[in-house]
Amino acid sequence: MRLRHVRQYEMLARVRRFGVDYAHVVPAASVAVRLFAIVNGAVDAVNVDSVAKVGADHSTRAQTVAKKAAGHALRDAMLALCRTARAMTPDAPGVDTQMRTPRSRVDRELIAAAHSMVQQAEPYADQFVAHGLPSTFLADLSGAASAFEAAILQRDAARGKRASAVASAADAIANGFAAAKRLDAVMKNLLAGDPGLLGAWKTARHVSKLGLTYPPGGQPVQQPLLKVAA
Repeated sequence: MRLRHVRQYEMLARVRRFGVDYAHVVPAASVAVRLFAIVNGAVDAVNVDSVAKVGADHSTRAQTVAKKAAGHALRDAMLALCRTARAMTPDAPGVDTQMRTPRSRVDRELIAAAHSMVQQAEPYADQFVAHGLPSTFLADLSGAASAFEAAILQRDAARGKRASAVASAADAIANGFAAAKRLDAVMKNLLAGDPGLLGAWKTARHVSKLGLTYPPGGQPVQQPLLKVAA
């Protein structure tokens, strides 16, 4: 979440707490009851989404490591094939020109090149084996390409879950924030005769900015900015 969303969530949590602590000042027939329920639901939803985001963060890191390892394994297998092809040129002229790894670091191009090398190497399979590659080298290379592709998909899926959790939390905060804005007018009416509670409400409802927090009845206090992922 962005810092703006974090600050808004902190406000919603305070408003929720105020609604619990001072439920007795809100008439059952007041629209405030429904608005507090919306705020409560928003806080619950953000908490659920935050847990999902943390899990997705862990998964993304793990899948990124797995993707990197799979990419190294694929490139190593391709390099072994290229090295062997160069050694084969006296017996199979031109084979080395068919076995080249792409200069590009684009993942999809590396996968496509690996599958192409499998096809180009197949007619020379016996000679590759005679030059020291295992008899399973074609299947191994194809498998390495498939493993790398699967690792990319799994990493992307984890990223997608993270993005979904962040977007869902932002939506929940927006809904809660809209309810809190309406609630502000209602509570100021209900608490107009009680300056103490009205002050407590204003403190709960305030959204701090740029690292400033507002203690009840106090002056803004500078706090270190939170490091929040986008």
